[in-house]
Amino acid sequence: MKVRVKPWCDLRRWALLRARATLVRTVIDLGKAIRSALRLFGFNMAAGPGSGEARVFERRFEQHLAEQPGLVSVVMPLLVARHAHKSPGMKVPSAPKCG
Repeated sequence: MKVRVKPWCDLRRWALLRARATLVRTVIDLGKAIRSALRLFGFNMAAGPGSGEARVFERRFEQHLAEQPGLVSVVMPLLVARHAHKSPGMKVPSAPKCG
């Protein structure tokens, strides 16, 4: 019986891809949590590709906060976490080539 051991670079590639998928899922979940919290207070922010990019999302978010200052303590921690995950320093490097 032969045992096949996966090469180190394959394991590293798999780990990097899983880490990236986790970060992407986390950013999506944070956006959903922000929209959900705003929806509780009567503000509807659409999600998806037709709703604009991150700057548009943040501008609309800030407009809603200006209308309801009490939301800052509820939603701002979520936005800070979303910024931390989307910052350039948090990018996962591309998968290495094996060969």
